[in-house]
Amino acid sequence: VESLFKMEPLISQVLLVGDDLPHLSALFTINGGVAETLKGMETFRGMPQSEFATAAPVLKEVQRVVARVNAQLAPFEQVRKYRILERDFSIEAGELTATMKLRRARVIENFKDHIAQLYE
Repeated sequence: VESLFKMEPLISQVLLVGDDLPHLSALFTINGGVAETLKGMETFRGMPQSEFATAAPVLKEVQRVVARVNAQLAPFEQVRKYRILERDFSIEAGELTATMKLRRARVIENFKDHIAQLYE
């Protein structure tokens, strides 16, 4: 399922959570270069990527992406809730290995508050 989201140009990185939880949720990071090209993002050009996470055009496009990917999946595989993060996962924060592979446990630990909000 993560690979389907990674094929979307707007999505930079994704982490799915949902083992032993009521539904599947996702943490997304945004590709800033693609986000700047969205209609309505003219005022955000040149701003830090952290500003993109709450921009209305980005929120709307991510909602479309989730709907498009969910349409390809069985109901139990579909992402029901998600959060757009203000930064990419990083090596410095211990979230990626030197070969850019995701360290799931560290990401879950670093963003546990965001994940908890998805299941409230």
